[in-house]
Amino acid sequence: DLAFQRKKIRNAAQWHIQAVKITTDIANAGGMLLDRKTAADNMRKLGKDYMFGNMDEEAETFIKLSLQVHEQIRKETGTLQAGMDSAEGFFSMGDLYTMQKRYGEAEQWYRKSYEIQEELFEETDTPVVWRLLSRTCSMLGNLGMASTNPVKRGEAMEWHQKALEMDLKLAKASGTPQSYDDLACSYSGLGSLTNDISLQEKALSIWQDLQRKYPEEALYRERVETEISNIEKVRAYLKRKQ
Repeated sequence: DLAFQRKKIRNAAQWHIQAVKITTDIANAGGMLLDRKTAADNMRKLGKDYMFGNMDEEAETFIKLSLQVHEQIRKETGTLQAGMDSAEGFFSMGDLYTMQKRYGEAEQWYRKSYEIQEELFEETDTPVVWRLLSRTCSMLGNLGMASTNPVKRGEAMEWHQKALEMDLKLAKASGTPQSYDDLACSYSGLGSLTNDISLQEKALSIWQDLQRKYPEEALYRERVETEISNIEKVRAYLKRKQ
C-alpha cells in the first residue's frame, strides 16, 4: 500500500511539474493576475507532492515560491481569495516543518497563517474563513499540547477553544457530517486537555449519532471506541486524584 501511495505521489508530481512549467511560461509572457495565481497554485501543489514524498528541500522550495507570488497578489488586490491563498501557503509551510518535527518553526508559520485569517475574519465573517481558522487553531493547539513549556501548554487550551468556536459556527451553518466530525474532534481535544469529561461526552454523543446515520463509515465507529476509552482513562485519573 505504501509503495502504491508513493507511486501516486510521484505520478502527481510529474503532472504538476508540467503544469508549473506551462502556467509559469504563460504568466511570464502575459503577466495577467489570474495566470500568476494559477502558476502559484500549481507550485504549491507540486510542493505538497514533494512534501508527502519526503523530498523536503524540493517541497520547501516550491511552497515558498508559491507563497511569494500569492503574497504579491494579496498586496496588489486585497481580495478574500488572495488572502486565503497566502494563508494556505503559510499553513503548508507549517505542515512541512511539523512533519520534520521542527515544531518551533512550524508554530511561526502557522501563526503567520492565523494572522492573515484573523484579518479575513474581521472583514468577511463566512464559513470558508471559519474553516481555515478552525484548522489553524487546532494545529497550534496540538503543538502546544505536545510542548514541555507550561506557557505553551496553557496557550493550547485557548487555541482549542478558538477552534471549537469556529467549529460550532460551521456545524450550525452547514450541518454536514464533516462539520460535525470536526466539532466532535474539537470537543474531544479540549476535553482531553482540560480533563473535562462533559466535553468528551459531547464529542462521543456526536460520533454516536454519526455512526447511527452512517453505519458503513468505519471512521465513526473507531472514533466512538477511542472516545469511550479516553473517557474511561480520564475518569480513572480523576478518581486517583481524589
